[in-house]
Amino acid sequence: MIHHGGWQVYLGADRHPWFIPPADPKHPDRPREHLRSHARRTMTSLPTAA
Repeated sequence: MIHHGGWQVYLGADRHPWFIPPADPKHPDRPREHLRSHARRTMTSLPTAA
């Protein structure tokens, strides 16, 4: 769905993936909210859990 459904993905300054949903066809002029992923387990300088 992410790759073929009009979504955009980018790596934010916080090193988390951020998602931009496709435009709403009923409201094409509405700004698209950027959604932060909270499920990532990589790309951090913090120690890993033991």
